[in-house]
Amino acid sequence: MKFVRPVGAAADLREIEYISALHQTGETLRSDGSVSTEDVSRFLVSRYGLRVPASAVEETIARDFGGGDQLDLCEIMAMLLVPTLIKAEIGLHRDMFERELILAPTASSSSSSKLAGKEDLFESITGTQRLLKGDDRWPDADLIPFVLHMVLKDSTGCSEPKPLTVGLLQTIFRFYGEEEIAENDVLLEEMVSLAFTLRRDEEHGAEPPMFDAVTFAHCLTSDVSQYNAKAEGMLSTNFDDVFVHSQHGQCAGGDSTKDATSAKRIFTFSSVDYAVDSFRSKSFVALLWVTWALFFYTFINETDVGDLDCQNEDRGEGEQFGCSIAEGIAKWLLIMVKLVVIGSPFVFICSLGQSTREAHPLFSLVSLVGISFMTFVPAFVKIQLVHSHDGTSAMVDTTRQNDKVAAEVMIWFMFACGVVLSLLTFQTILDTAIPQDYKDKHPLLKNVLASETVRMERSIKRAAAYKMNHLVRRAVKVHQAAEFEHGSGKDTSFGRALLAYGKTSNDQEEVGGFLYMYKRVWNGKLFDEDGIWLSNRMIQGMIAQFVICLWLVPFLQLIYGYITDFYGNIYADIAPPRWRILVPIIAGFTLGEFNAVKLMTSYIPSSAKTVLEFRTGALGSLHDAEFPKYRKSVDDASFIFGAMFWGSFISSGLVLAVSVLIVGIFCFEGFGSVVVRLLATIIGISCTIALKMMFLFFAR
Repeated sequence: MKFVRPVGAAADLREIEYISALHQTGETLRSDGSVSTEDVSRFLVSRYGLRVPASAVEETIARDFGGGDQLDLCEIMAMLLVPTLIKAEIGLHRDMFERELILAPTASSSSSSKLAGKEDLFESITGTQRLLKGDDRWPDADLIPFVLHMVLKDSTGCSEPKPLTVGLLQTIFRFYGEEEIAENDVLLEEMVSLAFTLRRDEEHGAEPPMFDAVTFAHCLTSDVSQYNAKAEGMLSTNFDDVFVHSQHGQCAGGDSTKDATSAKRIFTFSSVDYAVDSFRSKSFVALLWVTWALFFYTFINETDVGDLDCQNEDRGEGEQFGCSIAEGIAKWLLIMVKLVVIGSPFVFICSLGQSTREAHPLFSLVSLVGISFMTFVPAFVKIQLVHSHDGTSAMVDTTRQNDKVAAEVMIWFMFACGVVLSLLTFQTILDTAIPQDYKDKHPLLKNVLASETVRMERSIKRAAAYKMNHLVRRAVKVHQAAEFEHGSGKDTSFGRALLAYGKTSNDQEEVGGFLYMYKRVWNGKLFDEDGIWLSNRMIQGMIAQFVICLWLVPFLQLIYGYITDFYGNIYADIAPPRWRILVPIIAGFTLGEFNAVKLMTSYIPSSAKTVLEFRTGALGSLHDAEFPKYRKSVDDASFIFGAMFWGSFISSGLVLAVSVLIVGIFCFEGFGSVVVRLLATIIGISCTIALKMMFLFFAR
């Protein structure tokens, strides 16, 4: 499970390229990493059910990033950096405020007025104050001054703050090759006028403001000030952060303000959309599928439908063989029809209201009725539906005429699943019925009612903040290392940084491992830092594999019972000693159980390892010729559950059978002397090799 991955800024670049490759939806990948407006439109409708034409995306999002129908990697990075810049400005003012308090504790502070209403933003989710330097999800307070120092030093030759004028901006943009912007006097004058809105030094009147860290921070964040930096820690989805919460209800653009909620949302069966996991609770979905599997196994019987009477004596052997094949096909087709015709309405009805989007409580009540009918009613009510031709059996039969202990256990386990499903549905009803403002005032209640998907989305938001903060911090380290090595001579800062980047681009580290991954699952870092999203299909498959692990135990007891009966009869006189039979079987079942447990527990570390390899560039993405193969036939993801179940079942069965065969041969009475001689030979060869190695070691 361990793997070697790139580290540092090189890994960050590969992750940005991986993000671009995932969001591109064309038949081929654009190697420049650009994301088109058509890609954005398709993402919005597939993930959030938002019907937004590509033209609307171009008029709103792409227009503010230079226009056109594509967003390049630099523009994507600019969007991703918005939260970091807002927090960097707050951190800058917090640092200045604390310095001013130290120098003049009683004096009024311009930084304190800038922080007014934002003090709580500088507190982490735990309520403890963030660090001004080194915080995991908060940029260092000196980030903006550091960047400004590089910009002024490179473009003007001096890092001291200067009056912000059109001429200064032209010098800066021309230095960085942005000739088109440098020639746009109207845009540059708007940039300068924006700095005047800061109004720090009233006594300066109409004089140009100084282009210092405070002015730079203000100009960087003034047009994105509506973004709520607290969103990363809120128990909410990304959709709710943008379209539900009031501070994101309006999107300003140009001279007009367009209501963001005007985007059309279509119905996408989100409560059963297992492709993007848009349902409320993973536990609900997993338990629902377990309940359906138990219901199918316990109450849905085979009937004479599809019976072709292949053993009729009037048929020849060849005809009986062909008839048996046809009967097998018909029987399995009938099983598939049962699963689709009965299972689909069951899952759909019981899932009503289980969506992250707001739903009417009536849907949840209908879901409760469906859950009760499938779990509580069969435990107490006798029902027979779809009778056979002779009337002796029915396809759906809850009468329990031939009850066994195993069936009784399954019925009551299904009853317990129904209780948990009902409680989760009541949680959905309360979460929908209680106003959002009331839940915001009572954090404990909000935390209790929050669904698992909402918690996972919060983890993804926190992981994004963690990644962007460390990405920026690693980029700063590259510049600092370059300046330390090459000094601040005539070379530009980005030229020196490219040299430093080239020297560290091949740095790697070994991480991963079985215990490493589960340790990060336990402490939450796999979700809050790595941003791993565990697919519900994989969770369902692991539950199925757990069932196989449990099933092997009673199967061993069954085999042991047969062996006991065998030796209790007259065959005991001619049979070999019992231990010669029991030892191979116990060894085979032990190894088969170990194989099943190992497979079940390996999926989370394995899938997380693969994702991390793609993100860090250990596996290629945007520029890799093999990556486009992974983007095709996405519907194959529906085979994950079956592959996990049957793969574990077949492999464990093969391990069991082969182990029984091999150990049985060694336990065979006539093979005992051969085993002793074989072991003696192996021990002799091993001792000879060991003596040779010791001699060579001392002889050298």
